[in-house]
Amino acid sequence: MNRTFKHVNKDLLLDIFGDDIEIILDMVDVFVNMATSYYKDILEDYENKKWFELGLVAHKAKGSCRTMGLQNIGESLHKIENNAKGIAYNELDENRNLSHDQEKLYQTMLKEGQKEGDTNIIDKEIIYLKNNFEEAVQELVSLKESLNK
Repeated sequence: MNRTFKHVNKDLLLDIFGDDIEIILDMVDVFVNMATSYYKDILEDYENKKWFELGLVAHKAKGSCRTMGLQNIGESLHKIENNAKGIAYNELDENRNLSHDQEKLYQTMLKEGQKEGDTNIIDKEIIYLKNNFEEAVQELVSLKESLNK
């Protein structure tokens, strides 16, 4: 457990989950499964310029990453979320044909004041994720393996 990690803040992880190793092991397993799905959705929504959906999935992934000690990944997702929602706000404002749940989320965006977004920031953060996300998840798996010994 003395290994230094590039992406994982193991002290934060231990602060959140305590020293109950079984909980950490279980949470890493759950996170790895969710993260793989989130990452795929983020890249797909980005490629298809689905800004509203990108903002929503980045929001979900952000919280999970921060909880698992991946602070820099979480910050990158936060930037993607805010900018994607800002772009979506302008697109949706013009042509809103949303489900009830999407309309509630749109109204939340209005309250949060997310009315602008920059695709250049999203582009930069997507590159960061492509260069670091899988490595960060692998670090968590390595941490799990070291705790499981």
